[in-house]
Amino acid sequence: MAALAAALRPEHVEEALQGVSAPVKRLVHQALRRDPGERYATAARFQADLQSCLRTVRAAPYEARAASLELLQARTEAEGSPRRAGATLTEGGVFSEDLPMHS
Repeated sequence: MAALAAALRPEHVEEALQGVSAPVKRLVHQALRRDPGERYATAARFQADLQSCLRTVRAAPYEARAASLELLQARTEAEGSPRRAGATLTEGGVFSEDLPMHS
């Protein structure tokens, strides 16, 4: 385990945390500090900070732009799916026929 910890580089942590919010990144970085005095003293404290972070995220409004981007990404992924051709849709207009299918 010590060899694995010694081999773990900051760039590995950053790669693993891509797409994670800045507040959660700060918590993970604190949990991974090399100096035990700088890490969380207890798992309960780490849990409490993570829960606090979650409450903050849940309280934040879900902006229209973020919702639009998420919907666009889901639609793009669905249209590129090989399952599209065999899908039976009960709702018209889900897949715009003027958009090319991706293979």
